[in-house]
Order: sequence, then C-alpha cells, then structure tokens
Amino acid sequence: MLVSAFDECNYSFKERENGELEFWFTPPAEFAPLPQASPGVIQLDPLFVFRCRRLLDGDEVLPREGCDAFWEELQASAKQLSGQQNVLPVLLAGTAVLLHFHLSWLQEDPARLQWCREVVVTAVPKAGDDDNWDTDGLTRMRWDTFAAVALPILWALKPDLPEARHAVARLVLMGGQHALRTLLLGAAERQEVLGPDFERLRHLTVSSGVVRQVIHGLRHARDANQQVLSDALVVTARLAEAFVRSELTRRLPHLDAVRRQAQALAMSAKPDLEAWHVPVDAVFPAFEWLPLPGAAQDEREQEQHRREVQQLLMFVLPPTEHARFGLPRKTYAYKAPREHEEWVLLRAGAMAAHLSQDDRPEDLWEPLLALGREGEGWLAPFLKAFASEVLSMSVVSEQTMGTWHQLLKATLSVRRPDGGLDWFSSEVLLALLGIDAETGRRWQPRHAELVLRYQDGLKFWADQALTSPNASAQFAWFLRQPAAAPLRAEGLVWLVEASRGRSEYWLPAPASAVMRLLQEMWDARGERPFVAGERAAFRELLARLVEMRVPQAILLAQSVAGSLE
Repeated sequence: MLVSAFDECNYSFKERENGELEFWFTPPAEFAPLPQASPGVIQLDPLFVFRCRRLLDGDEVLPREGCDAFWEELQASAKQLSGQQNVLPVLLAGTAVLLHFHLSWLQEDPARLQWCREVVVTAVPKAGDDDNWDTDGLTRMRWDTFAAVALPILWALKPDLPEARHAVARLVLMGGQHALRTLLLGAAERQEVLGPDFERLRHLTVSSGVVRQVIHGLRHARDANQQVLSDALVVTARLAEAFVRSELTRRLPHLDAVRRQAQALAMSAKPDLEAWHVPVDAVFPAFEWLPLPGAAQDEREQEQHRREVQQLLMFVLPPTEHARFGLPRKTYAYKAPREHEEWVLLRAGAMAAHLSQDDRPEDLWEPLLALGREGEGWLAPFLKAFASEVLSMSVVSEQTMGTWHQLLKATLSVRRPDGGLDWFSSEVLLALLGIDAETGRRWQPRHAELVLRYQDGLKFWADQALTSPNASAQFAWFLRQPAAAPLRAEGLVWLVEASRGRSEYWLPAPASAVMRLLQEMWDARGERPFVAGERAAFRELLARLVEMRVPQAILLAQSVAGSLE
C-alpha cells in the first residue's frame, strides 16, 4: 500500500475555477475496501487468530453470553476457509478458546463438543511433517500452540480414545517447544484423571526431545549421515506407537542415559564431532510442571521430585572435573545460564531449603561449588533461591537453619587447586547471606528472631566476606534494617575489624553506606540508646570516615563530640 502511494498512475486531478489543481488518490484494486456483507452473512475477522491468542493470554475476555456469536463466527470460518492453507490455525484457535474457557457451554450440546473433538484429533495428524523444534519464539500464533491448549482437555474427557492419544503423540513428535510446554502443563493439571498416562507422556517427551534436538542440529550439517538420523526418527515413532497403545513404560528415563544416547546419535551421524552438547530445552517441558518445594505432597512424591530435580541439575551443569558426580571432562570458562537453566538452579536452591540432613541437600550444591570461581554465575541463582525460600517460611526449623549453616561453610571453604581460598565475587557472598539487592528486599521485622538464632553463621560469614568492600557496603545497609537490630552491636565491631589497616577499604560505596548507618543510629539514639559494644565501634568507624574527609562524617563528629564517652 505504501509503495502504491508513490505511483503517479494512482492519482487523478482536475482544475478548480480559481486555477488550482485538486488531486485525489485511488488505491489499486488489491487494496480496495472489502464489499459489505449481505444481510445474514457473517463477515470474517481477518484478526480472528490474533484475537484468540489475546483471549488465551488473558488480554481479552469472552463472556458466556458471547459464546453463541463466537461459535457462529467459528463455523462460518470453517465453511468459508474450507480447503485453504490458513484454515488450520483458525479452527484450532477458536476450538482452544471454547474448550479452555467454556467447556460447560460446549457440553450443553454434545454435537458442539463432538465437533471440537473431531477438529482437533483430525487436524493435528494432518498438520504436516515439518519438525517445528526451532520455532519456540515464533509459534504463539501457530497451529501447534492452540492444539496444545485443546488436547489435554479433550484427552482428559476420554483418556482411552485412540484418536486423542494419537494426536497427543503426534504433537510431541512435531510441535514446537512452546507447544510442548503448554501440552505438558495442561496434562499436569489433569494428572488424577490421566493417571499413568501422564508419566508415559513425560517419557515420550524426554526420549523424543533429545533425538529431535540432535536431528535439528545436524539436519544441514556437511557430511552428516542422514540415514542414521532417519533411523532415529523411526525409533521415536515406535515410542509414540507404544504410547498410543499404553505400552510405553511410565518410568522416566534417567537423564544421564538420555544425554549419552543423544551424544552417541550425534557422533554416529557425524563422526568428526568432538562433542555434542544437549541443551536442557530438549527435556525441559517434561519437568516444568513440577510443584514448588514445600507444596503439599506425600513423602514418596517429595523424594521423586528431589531425584528428578537433582538429575536435571546435573544435566544442565557445564562440564567439570568432578569424578564423584560422573562428569570427567575438562573445565572451561562458563557462560551465564540461560532461561531454562536458571529455572533449574532456582528450583534446586528452593528445594534444598526443605531437605533434611538425611536427604543429603549437599548433593544439590556440591556440583555447583565444584565449578569454582568461573562458575559463580551458576551458583548465585541457587543461593538466592535458597535464601528467598528460607525468608518466605513462616517458621524456620532448626533443620533448615542447620542446612543453611552447612551451605554457608561449604561455600566459604572452597579452595583453589593450590590450596588457597577461591574467593567468590561479592554477588555470591551477599546471595549466600540473603542480603543481595534482590533477596534483601525479603527481610521483614519478623526475621529479627531468625537473625538472633543465626549469630554463629553470620560471624563465620563476616570473618571471610567483609574483606570485600562491596560486601561491607551491603552489610552496612543490612544493619539498618529492623530485622538486623539484634546484630547491630556485633555487626559494627565486624566492620571495624575488617577495615583495620586497610586504607583501600574505604571506597565511596562502603564509606557512603557506613555513613548512612552511623547517621541513622545517631538520629535514633533517643528511641534506641547505644549499648556498650556499639559506642566504641561507632566512634572508631566515625573516626575513619573523618580521616577520609567525608563531609557528613565531619558534621556528625561535631555533634557527637563528648556524647559517647
């Protein structure tokens, strides 16, 4: 349309009486306005699929009284677009909206529900043979994402219906990653109805996911043996057939075995490969549904989820020399974790806060500590999730306090191969205590009792972490919080001890943070008088700041003079 506006052939003109020329634009035929629909004929909405997406995302609402009009529009679309290539996403999008939001309305008329079932179970197998593995960021408007919303609902209504099971298997083998995640989350909501079939679905998703990832990566690789890849597809097709017949085992394959399977397939297809990395995206849809730690679960489920999260954690970790955990590969500089990898780290950290000593929570953090300083980008999310989970607990048990202390000592005891301490950055040190900028917001006045119980762990942390100026700045901020009131006297002493004999310690950030702490303590002295231990530490810290010629410190020193003797 924009190009046609620059074509003089699309313009007409006439001369007015005053001699001026009047121009007007006539659009080409292909851009001419659509003719008005005849009475009784429904005008198709060209943005129907987009509107369905907005409904499913919660950006718009379809009230129950609007179902009849929506149904008529969907039926008209099915009739007028019959045989056209774009009919599939239209039918699946409309069906997904009705099934997701108004299933009871559909069930009032069995013919309507049956029509929706036939649309989904027949459309998915006919959707084509293209593997959509790489379309995660582009498929929210595709047929597979809408099918993934509708299928779990229809499947749960008739779990033994072969057509529904075949459509589910087909979607697992051909759908994009976003569609798989939607499918598994929808099926997880209906676990009680689906029973063992849900675990079979997870098995099929993991087993086929790694094969699809290898095939996608090597499809256009030079000298790759395409016959090997075709044979692998045959194997996944057999798994899908077993799933349809309910013959696929419900036991989830071990992720380490899955990784070796994918690596062996890649090496067979292209022998000159040095290695093959299997991203967590290949198996993530089968685990995203896992409930949050602390949710109501029986002991058997808790143990199963702990094992699965531990497997997933080992699956995503970068290679490292750690014989105990079966990763005999060379260490390298690690990139930051991606979205799904960080999800695993956050889930593992939160889970560790709920484990008893008998559950060996150290199995979750020891592989991360083995990465050393170069892998601290993987350790920090784990520590933040652990501290956040502890601070969210209404009652923190002695078991959890012991686990926190164990994690703190293990992290601060990491040593380099030469025996020296492998000092982490201030981000890790602060996350370990839960006072980083992100987790620190979770501290509430009610946590004063937790600080009082955790004095030994805090002292152990301060002895080693406060040598970092950035850590000392954030610690000074923490001492200003109501939750840290029981720690303030000792905390001031720790800051003094860490700064003695170190002129470089008083960088702008820690100097400013300590200055604000001292000023607030002085201003609140009427409500909270100084205790004996605070006076000496207060005077020494203030003297250091005066030596650094901090203007606020000089003014405060004049006010304080002789008052704290």
